[in-house]
Amino acid sequence: MLRIRPRALPVPATVLAWPVAVGSLALAVAALVLHASTVGGLRDTTNLHLADLWLSVLGPTVGAAVVARDRRTGLVLLGTAPIAVGAVAGAYAVWSAEVGGAPGAAAAAWLATWTWVPFFLPALLLPVVLRSGAAARLGAPVAGVLVLIAVFSAFAPGPAGPFAAVPNPLGLAWAPWLGPAAGVLIGLTAVVLVPAAALLAVVRWRRASGDDRWQLGLLAAGEAVFVAAHLSPVTAQPLSDVLVAVGLTALLGSVALGVHLRSVTAGLRRERELLATARETERLRLHRDLHDGVGPELAGLALQLGAVASRTGEPVLRELEGRLREVVGEVRRVVDDLRPAGLDASGLAGALRERARAFSAGDLTCAVEADVPDGLPPAVEVAAFRIAAEALTNAARHAGASTCTVRLGTEPGSLLVEVADDGSGIRADAGPGVGLASMRRRAEELGGTLRVGAGPGGGTVVRAVLPVPR
Repeated sequence: MLRIRPRALPVPATVLAWPVAVGSLALAVAALVLHASTVGGLRDTTNLHLADLWLSVLGPTVGAAVVARDRRTGLVLLGTAPIAVGAVAGAYAVWSAEVGGAPGAAAAAWLATWTWVPFFLPALLLPVVLRSGAAARLGAPVAGVLVLIAVFSAFAPGPAGPFAAVPNPLGLAWAPWLGPAAGVLIGLTAVVLVPAAALLAVVRWRRASGDDRWQLGLLAAGEAVFVAAHLSPVTAQPLSDVLVAVGLTALLGSVALGVHLRSVTAGLRRERELLATARETERLRLHRDLHDGVGPELAGLALQLGAVASRTGEPVLRELEGRLREVVGEVRRVVDDLRPAGLDASGLAGALRERARAFSAGDLTCAVEADVPDGLPPAVEVAAFRIAAEALTNAARHAGASTCTVRLGTEPGSLLVEVADDGSGIRADAGPGVGLASMRRRAEELGGTLRVGAGPGGGTVVRAVLPVPR
């Protein structure tokens, strides 16, 4: 008999996010209630920190709000939910030790020894995962340190962490070094790794550009506030907890604001890209209609009118013929403005080689190195051609260069356009000209980037990265 097993459908993080956030809030409230119910001397051993509770509520809430827009950031913040589990478990373990005989006290104490570790997650992993990039490689080592702290704390013999009244039910008597080792790792994480993560955020901010720059700037500002509060010389509760809670609020608030603003900006950028693509498609249609239809028709009428004028000798017809030929010339100029000549016949690489040959007539030698696929979108072709042509013009007119090289290449999802010359470079006091602004606008309309700077051996390098829709 054939049995068909239904496929398990994975539950998306966006579906589970808000239940996790609400559950963390409920557990935090339960921890406060249990803490208030413990009125004896054991209450002081609960070690219930305001900052821990605040993060166990704020972290999952912000994570649930941003996970649909930035999955990695949202999952990191949702990962702080176990702090609420540890808080309520610790409060229950101490309350049970006071009243005596409550079930599950040992298991609750064990949970409380290690579920607080996600306290470090936002400060350590957000500078790594936000906007990803090469820094993402640091995620595994950082997570590994936190896992070691959790394991060492979970199986250290003796009291269950800070709960002196409750022994660790899973403590390994043969490994007394686990407790000191956990303490060393915790100290290194708090004093070394957390400031290092803040420094990483600053470094990534300084190296970023565009939307990434201001989003990482918000993260760096939040990290700085958190580190200042976390390493504050004030150690007495509850003031130290209040300072850390303020730092956590600044950190997570800046991240939430950055993710939200980036989502809004990304939506506007997509609309702008669609508008630019639609506009270029319509320009291409007009170019073909004028080039293949209106232009030849007008040229034919001018020829017929000229033939009639030759037979009749009428001056009025000669004047009309001249005016009609002027209109034909204007139509051809409009056609060339709509789409650069040569793109349809020779493609992007061929059209740029023709333009490079035109600039190579004097002292400047231009070369084109191209490795691009056929069938690029019209908007991308036109933008790449205009950017390269403007850069060639600048090299010929202003840079005093002897050689100029245009390179076209691809990377996944993008077309690369680079124009490098050996000229005088850009003066430090030079302001942005019309040509540079036009090149930047063409790149940004398609969601791309344009960078202009000095070359490794002098001169100027113009580098544009233009997204190519799949």
